[in-house]
Amino acid sequence: MKLRVYMLPVLVYIVCQTDLIKYMLSRSLITGLIGKWALALMEFNFAYVPQKAIKGRVLADFLTDHPSPEIELQVFDELDSASIFMTPWTLMFDGSSTSEGSGAVKDVHIVGDSSLVINQISEDFRCLNWQLRPFHSLATQLVNQFHNVTLEYRPRAMNKLANDLAQTASGVRVPSVMKERVMRITRRSLPSAKIRNQIMEEVFATDVAELDDDDWRIPYILFLQHPTPEADRRIKRSAVDYVLMIGDLYRRSINDGLLFQCISEFKGLKIMAKVHKGICGAHQAGIKMRWLIRRYGYYWPGIRKNCMTYAKGCINCQKHGPMQWVPAIKMQLLVKPWPFRGWAMDLIGKINPPSSKGHHWIILATDYFTKWVEAEEYVSVKMVTSTPYYAQGNGQAEASNKVVIEIIEKMIKDKPRRWHETLSEALWAYRNAKRTNTGTTPYRLTFGHDAVLPMELNVKSARVALQYNLIPADYNEAMLIKLEDLDEVQKLALDHLVVHKAKVMRAYNKRVKFKSFAEGDMVGQRILPPGKVDRVYGKWSPTWKGPYLVHQVLHGGAYRLKDLDGEIHERPINGRYLKKYNPTIFELMEEKKTSTK
Repeated sequence: MKLRVYMLPVLVYIVCQTDLIKYMLSRSLITGLIGKWALALMEFNFAYVPQKAIKGRVLADFLTDHPSPEIELQVFDELDSASIFMTPWTLMFDGSSTSEGSGAVKDVHIVGDSSLVINQISEDFRCLNWQLRPFHSLATQLVNQFHNVTLEYRPRAMNKLANDLAQTASGVRVPSVMKERVMRITRRSLPSAKIRNQIMEEVFATDVAELDDDDWRIPYILFLQHPTPEADRRIKRSAVDYVLMIGDLYRRSINDGLLFQCISEFKGLKIMAKVHKGICGAHQAGIKMRWLIRRYGYYWPGIRKNCMTYAKGCINCQKHGPMQWVPAIKMQLLVKPWPFRGWAMDLIGKINPPSSKGHHWIILATDYFTKWVEAEEYVSVKMVTSTPYYAQGNGQAEASNKVVIEIIEKMIKDKPRRWHETLSEALWAYRNAKRTNTGTTPYRLTFGHDAVLPMELNVKSARVALQYNLIPADYNEAMLIKLEDLDEVQKLALDHLVVHKAKVMRAYNKRVKFKSFAEGDMVGQRILPPGKVDRVYGKWSPTWKGPYLVHQVLHGGAYRLKDLDGEIHERPINGRYLKKYNPTIFELMEEKKTSTK
């Protein structure tokens, strides 16, 4: 801080191998400590001097401190160029020279901007630097050749022309055979500290009249231009994080001290659109958009919330969004207490390759209570009417399909077109296999006893051996007794089924991610059936459509929808195929303006 007072009004030379000041100011994005140093050094007037030109600098300083009329500087204002004539240097005074070239120099007035050199030549100071001793000795010899020598110290700020000449000459190499060399001198892009102080108020003065009346930057700009105790308390407390620079408002980062340009919310919408769906935009989520905008150096209040709102309201993101596969509502127990009171039906197909008879489809039906399965193959199926909403029976039809398909896959071996012949065998195996949820086989729950399998005939079981000793009348009586006991078997299976479903329901409900809608909510609907491909878009087909309005809330997580123009949909739909529709940020802003009016 002590050196700052001495460095501000003068030109400071920095001798180093690389031009660090130029490196810091030429960076497109200044971060970290480099950014802090560059901001702190902007108020000083620095000049870079390479180490290889030190000798030239010392000589140029000496020539500048001892000017001669024979070194002519011609400045062309219209061309911004200068010419240095390298002629033999001779000290002269007025009237000391004649047209014939005779005469002698007796008096000389030496003016220099180096206090150290002036005092050393006048012998007020001793020259202790071994690098300056040769120059000091030569200067002393030259001074002793004059009768009267006057030494004057002039501050460097008042000797600008000599300084510019010395700085220019230090970096110029003129061959000995050349007497003249024309150089083009351009202006500095960064004004000196003195000039910057003069124009500081003009540059930093931001015209708030050009901003909108509701622009959030106006209170901060007015306070930074004219701080007053009567300003709003919140503005005064938060204004320490803002700075006015070159007519723009910047916010200082808390973490790394970077400066972010403050922009209006309208410009923020344009930037979010470019980042989200513009060139190189990948429809990122709101958090990623916030990170990118910060990296680009922009800021406005509520930027994180706006980015998340913009990403959620993107129409294309909603149309191609994923589906929630976890259950949206709790399991609805569907228990039929008696056999064949309810059936779950499903379609298997289209099957390729088809059977040898040309069958492509299998229609499979499962009884809810006994788990008895019936199936039939068909050549073709015509979809006359269908509804996307149906009671799924807790996945009963899908579970039966899965088991039957696995059995057929393991039985067809190397004859895939003969799967229709193994279908009956797969059904027979399924009916005589013990079901975990009932604790017995579907065949026994239907007929009261288990079926006699072929292996029991080949290797006589105890049951078959006992039946061989019965006469037909005794055998019929035994079958009737088992039918009378069928009710007890079915009641026991019912109790077992209820306990098992309760256990499954507890495990199922742990995965539930609740999703519900109210009348009037805007929702998007899944395009059914899942995986349907549009003829135009093909592989790039959207997965959702809408938006629609919820017209009626039905029982069991079902809803009836209607279009935005009021047309009610005829068929209800399951809530798992719906999702909340997020309006775009432009729709929210329009709604906000309408509500304020």
